[in-house]
Amino acid sequence: MFTPTRAVRSLIGLSFLLSATVDAADLLDIGIVFPRENETYEPADYFPIIFGLQNADKAASLNLDIDYFIRNGTENREAFGHSKHDLTDADFTTEPYIVYDWRKVDTEGHFQVFGSVSWRVCDESGAEVVMARNSSNLSVHFDIKRGAQEIDIPTVTAAKDNCSEWSGVVLNVTGQTSRTPDTGEVCPVIVAPSSTATANPCRVEIGTAAAASMSDALHAS
Repeated sequence: MFTPTRAVRSLIGLSFLLSATVDAADLLDIGIVFPRENETYEPADYFPIIFGLQNADKAASLNLDIDYFIRNGTENREAFGHSKHDLTDADFTTEPYIVYDWRKVDTEGHFQVFGSVSWRVCDESGAEVVMARNSSNLSVHFDIKRGAQEIDIPTVTAAKDNCSEWSGVVLNVTGQTSRTPDTGEVCPVIVAPSSTATANPCRVEIGTAAAASMSDALHAS
């Protein structure tokens, strides 16, 4: 069956357990670290869904939300495992910043993680600055099959493959802010990144110690 198990929503708080090599140091990179696109895994009672933020300190003023669910079947008709992470008060001093859940995915078949990242931004298109929210959809397809590769997060993430273009989003957070005249709220200024800038959450590496910490948190809760 493919029902959601109790989710563990934790953040790795020890930066030495994680690493990432970011091509553009001025861009916030948000994406799905695991599973990987078009890979096949063993059925699991505890299947990790992992998001990573690179240059995470640039997310501090964005009031980020990460929402996702898992779709089952080639036509993606059945969904389960809905989850939402409100990162408004998150401490982004850890680099990279990791968000994860465990889900029960123990039935063979084709699956898709469909996610949405949303953030607040200054809308300066009109006569006055207003607070707005933008969003971007993320997606990774994978398969579950008995006898396929076991889930090994350190090995998978050590490969540092190039992720699919739809698995992440990059934001050019300028560090500048504007104030809305109606409420006096301060909102972040975000501009379009270079046309050559692409997200690559596969640059995030989760080492053995970090993976063990994630597993320990699961079994301790």
